[in-house]
Amino acid sequence: MFRWAHDPYPGSSENAYHRWLRAAHPDLYARARAGAVGWDELPTEAHYSRWIADETIEFLRTGRRAGEPFFLVANFFDPHHGFGAPPEYRERYDAAALPPRVGAEGELESQPPIFTEASKSSYAGHARGFAEYTGDELDEVRAAYYAMVTLVDAEVGRILDALDAEGLADDTVVVFTSDHGEMLGDHQLMLKGPFHYDCAVRVPLIVRGPGRFAPARRTELVQWVDLAPTFLDLAGVAPSGRHQGASLRGLLTGEDTAWRDWALCQYRDSGHAYDPPVHATMLRHDRWKLVVHHGAPASTRGRTGELYDLESDPDELVNRWADPAHRDIRVELQELLIDVLVGVEDRSRPRLAHW
Repeated sequence: MFRWAHDPYPGSSENAYHRWLRAAHPDLYARARAGAVGWDELPTEAHYSRWIADETIEFLRTGRRAGEPFFLVANFFDPHHGFGAPPEYRERYDAAALPPRVGAEGELESQPPIFTEASKSSYAGHARGFAEYTGDELDEVRAAYYAMVTLVDAEVGRILDALDAEGLADDTVVVFTSDHGEMLGDHQLMLKGPFHYDCAVRVPLIVRGPGRFAPARRTELVQWVDLAPTFLDLAGVAPSGRHQGASLRGLLTGEDTAWRDWALCQYRDSGHAYDPPVHATMLRHDRWKLVVHHGAPASTRGRTGELYDLESDPDELVNRWADPAHRDIRVELQELLIDVLVGVEDRSRPRLAHW
């Protein structure tokens, strides 16, 4: 079973959501196509997030092979730009009452130059930058984002209720996570890109397995690459040699106390390309976050970076990369980063001889 609908906006002619919306709500489909209503702002019963949940629930009820194991991915597009939600969800939030944006006066001055570029214009000029929004618009974006999150929460709740109704809850591992966060005006930036602030790269990871896992809030640094080995392990299948991650089973059951003490994140001129290219690598270790913005030969940009003490500066407002007092810890982290990059290289091909 596969339903292709990457996002709710016009594009691919094979968008399964659009085909459903045109059949189930022809008037709303026509209004959205004409621009009379935003695709993000359709009523809940016609919304993209509701459609995803309905497709998921239908699979649980009739689409799977009864009595056989299954693996299902319900991929919600939201929360995401362009920042809109059904009126009944948007009206729950007072934009002026939400937490303020995170930032400090003049903080871009100590950051790599790409931050100032992206603050003026996002996605290498393909989307509005922080500087192009008014204060009221930024507040509205924030409220819409909260509304999108609330809608997704409600739809996930419907899926969990369906698991209960089908008698599957006690025998199904549920993982809730996300691929990225959103700058949302924090640090004078919008959207995502070569930014490794926690609001962009620290995503939720909630795992439920009634009777299988010890209820706990773990503080270890885990990564998305750990999910595939985890799924295989739980299914009794050995991971392949190409997997860079490790199974989370021991952390989930409370049996494993030994775990890596770092997390890696890499940006390699992804999405809309910047000119010159931007390549950045983040290492999280202990209380520190290091981000190296690579120079020659990777790019003609100058080598620079970021260094944050997350214990004393959890909002990542003070970049200590160029601080002489932090030179030793920066060098230590850069050396660890080299070892980590070597450690995650692909060595899955069999060695045929000594030479």
